[in-house]
Amino acid sequence: MNEGQMVILGVCAIAMSYRAYKLGLKAGIDRYVEYCRDLSTSHNGKVLIQFYGNDIHFLNPVTHKKIDDKRP
Repeated sequence: MNEGQMVILGVCAIAMSYRAYKLGLKAGIDRYVEYCRDLSTSHNGKVLIQFYGNDIHFLNPVTHKKIDDKRP
């Protein structure tokens, strides 16, 4: 394999990796938005989100207590 072929192969590998990353990111965000919508339907469409370091908790807007998630 000569240098030109190696460059083309490298560019294709980087482009395919970037595209797969962007598709995975979009699918992950869509799933997260759907999860938040499902969770908020049982609380009149409102849910508070608390960020504390790497922990994310959903809170009931009336009582400000954590919402226990029944989903796996």
